[in-house]
Amino acid sequence: MPLTVQVKWVVFRLLEWLSEVRERLRGTANVILPRAHAQPARSRHLWVYTTTIGELDAVGPFLKRLVQRLQDLQLALLTDHEHYRESFLLRFPGSLVRVIDHHSARTLELLDELPPALLLLAEIPCLLSDAPCRFPFGLAFEAKRRGVPVCLVNGWLYRQQPSCLMDSIEKALFERDYLRLFDVMTVQDESIKRTLVAAGAHPDRVFVTGNIKFDALAPVNWDPHAAKSAQLLEAIRASGRPVLTAGCVTNIEEQELVLDAFRACLSLPGNPLLVLAPRHPENAERMRILERLLEDRGYRFVFESRLAEERLEGSVQCLVVDTLGELKDFYAVSTFSYVGLNKNVLEPLTFGKRVIVTPGWDPVRPGFAVHKLLLTRGFITAVPHEALERAFVRSFTDGEAGAEFRNSRECADLVGATDRCLACLDPVLVRAQL
Repeated sequence: MPLTVQVKWVVFRLLEWLSEVRERLRGTANVILPRAHAQPARSRHLWVYTTTIGELDAVGPFLKRLVQRLQDLQLALLTDHEHYRESFLLRFPGSLVRVIDHHSARTLELLDELPPALLLLAEIPCLLSDAPCRFPFGLAFEAKRRGVPVCLVNGWLYRQQPSCLMDSIEKALFERDYLRLFDVMTVQDESIKRTLVAAGAHPDRVFVTGNIKFDALAPVNWDPHAAKSAQLLEAIRASGRPVLTAGCVTNIEEQELVLDAFRACLSLPGNPLLVLAPRHPENAERMRILERLLEDRGYRFVFESRLAEERLEGSVQCLVVDTLGELKDFYAVSTFSYVGLNKNVLEPLTFGKRVIVTPGWDPVRPGFAVHKLLLTRGFITAVPHEALERAFVRSFTDGEAGAEFRNSRECADLVGATDRCLACLDPVLVRAQL
């Protein structure tokens, strides 16, 4: 490890300590999250940092094969959101989940608690403070000092600016050093590779492998009995009601748009049901606003978390999924789907559902390239705001639902990133198994 990096690290730790002291004096210090009580079953661990459920699902095909390859290592999933713990464990039973923050002292505690044989960052971040959910330089730095290989898979650029002074200092001091810590970086396209190499990454350690998310497009055998809300999902299917699942509808304006457009469907045969899944249901204020929107429009609705049992009255017109990690299951029981701005359009396609989006996607957001490609190939349908009501009604009545995507042959040139990533990582995986 270069001496200059070690000196900068000492300086940064001092600044970090002073910042923490000031926060405590002001009474604004972050609450220190308690350690999870579960004890590691093995002495060596595969660390995988993936901050949200969407990102964990995005690299799911890759991660399952990696875990199978490294069976001697205990999987430890790292996130910076406590509320994802249950959903992470649902995806990977038997794994350990640790919630990390950005205090370097607790980085050392975690390294002692769960000694890693490999540290893998999945999806983000390619650059320091490059995303809202950021990964601290100190964790990669300290792991590397202990001889642990550090890798990144399915990398993309978020282009987020640092959210606070300490993040800005960390980025200014260590961005180049951070990139040079990685043994292997697999990224989604050539432009990302050029950006990373220009910022300091080793050119011979950055590989363009495509987007692992497309590997999830292969047809799946979905089993409602394995879902978190198995009885509710089975009840919806058994009811025979046509269902629109509107996923990741977070902005208030977009929620209003969907609710207003769906009203025309309420008089259609079959008693259509709207399943509305906003992002960040843990945000109580956002949920209160959504509840007011529903009340103002006269909807008969229920929040999933408030259901006394897993069944749905036929009079309910809108089910709000205010739980975490279940959206994919509700896509599976939908007739067709709507996906909110800048979010993952691939999940409903996994189940062969027609996907409707509206204009306004941000070209600098990481999901834009996938959105544009699928739109160009006709796998998803973009509908202007003023035509959304007609599109909803037509999707329930004209039999087009599911016609946009049938099987993985239609995107055969897009899949295979999982195999390419594993091939690039092979020398590192051999080291991790020693």
